[in-house]
Parts: sequence; structure tokens; C-alpha cells
Amino acid sequence: MPYVYRITLKQVSDRRSQPVDGDVCEFQAANHDDILEIVTRTKHHAILPEQDVAAFCVGLKLLAEVVMRHREKPPFAEFWPHLGEFVRGIKATASPERASK
Repeated sequence: MPYVYRITLKQVSDRRSQPVDGDVCEFQAANHDDILEIVTRTKHHAILPEQDVAAFCVGLKLLAEVVMRHREKPPFAEFWPHLGEFVRGIKATASPERASK
């Protein structure tokens, strides 16, 4: 059974830092991983500044799940191996052996 998340995106300011009361994009997304646990672990490994961790993890996990679901179709078939290589590189960077050095 996958984990299911409700994703909410609301713009709070424009590019000039002016407040806006814009539309909300909200949807549910299933994922085979516990994304919140991944965010916590990634913060612990300090591979990114803490303010970037949640956006990186959530964005990558949402992207990877969709690409994986459509990995047989172009252009996802081309991208799938590269995404896998990137994720493996991130995991290697955050490995316990590396963190203890």
C-alpha cells in the first residue's frame, strides 16, 4: 500500500515580494516511500542547507514517482536511468559510512 499525501501549493507573494491572494493548487499524490521520513533523514545528513531540504525531497519524490509510473513511455524512458543514477548519487552522499568520516 502506498503512502498518500495531500499537496497544497499557494502563492503568497509575487516576484517583487508583494503579497498576493492567488489560487491554490491542491492534489493528492501516492508514493511508495515515507516522504516525511526522507525529509527528516536528509536534514540529519546535512547534504543541503536546511531551508532547501523539504522542497528538494518533496519535489524529487513527486517527480520520481510520476517518471517511474511512465518509465516505458517517451520521454520518461530516456530520463528514467539518469534519474535513478542521480538518486543513487544522493543516497551515496548521505550514506552512514560517509557521514561518519
